[in-house]
Amino acid sequence: IRQNGDWLLKLTYADINNIASHISSIQLFKREMFQERIKQGDTVWTNETLYPLFQGYDSVVMDVDLEIGGTDQIFNMLIGRELQKKMENREKFVLTTPLISGTDGQPMSKTSQNCIWLDDPPQDMFGKIMSMADSQIEEYWLNLTNFDLQELKSLKPLETKKRLAYEVVHQLHSEEGAKLAQEEFEKVFQKRMLPSNIPIAKSSGPTISHALIDSGLSGSNSESKRLIHEGAVSRAVSPDGPFEKISNPKEPFTGDIIVKKGINIVKIEKREK
Repeated sequence: IRQNGDWLLKLTYADINNIASHISSIQLFKREMFQERIKQGDTVWTNETLYPLFQGYDSVVMDVDLEIGGTDQIFNMLIGRELQKKMENREKFVLTTPLISGTDGQPMSKTSQNCIWLDDPPQDMFGKIMSMADSQIEEYWLNLTNFDLQELKSLKPLETKKRLAYEVVHQLHSEEGAKLAQEEFEKVFQKRMLPSNIPIAKSSGPTISHALIDSGLSGSNSESKRLIHEGAVSRAVSPDGPFEKISNPKEPFTGDIIVKKGINIVKIEKREK
């Protein structure tokens, strides 16, 4: 693994001037994102136009034969291709791959907290895929599996997600991991039973609403009420039994309630005085 700071931070004015002399400003301003902003009357700053230039220079320094990146990086990679041709008199191939959306349908990013990480545990990975909107499944099906599109169209949405989630976990972990993740998902989200391993929070709140706030699972009474009205708060009758939804925020908190937030499930126990 190489860090581009090892060469970019050592560039002199003469070096930067030489690199820039191979790419016209008109080429840099052809970037679609810049064109859209110019049309809207927004400013495009000089440092933004330099970014693809320096990223492209990485290819020259590393003398690459092939650069692989998402379709959002094609402009920068083609700048690198031209720099390598002009500065080193050799070709560089560019291979782009489609971008897949995050779990919320928006571009996947760490900031948005909507990523499915390669090192996510099997159960988390399975659950994140199952939490996605039905409209997102086709892009994952086409880009992450070798399944036929006709099979996708022949299955019901729930079965499609399960098939997809199983395959992705199988690829990145193991078949055993995928099997256990699916069994856990069906146990918790379809049969509404407790997870095999469940995080535990403590609270001494007098009511259900206060318990949610005291445990850190809610930031206010209004959020507690919303969670309860959405059916996210339940009572565990027994470890092997289904949940019983709680509907009254003012109900006394006596312990052992289950809170579902997204794909996460937490048990709140009564804190001993």
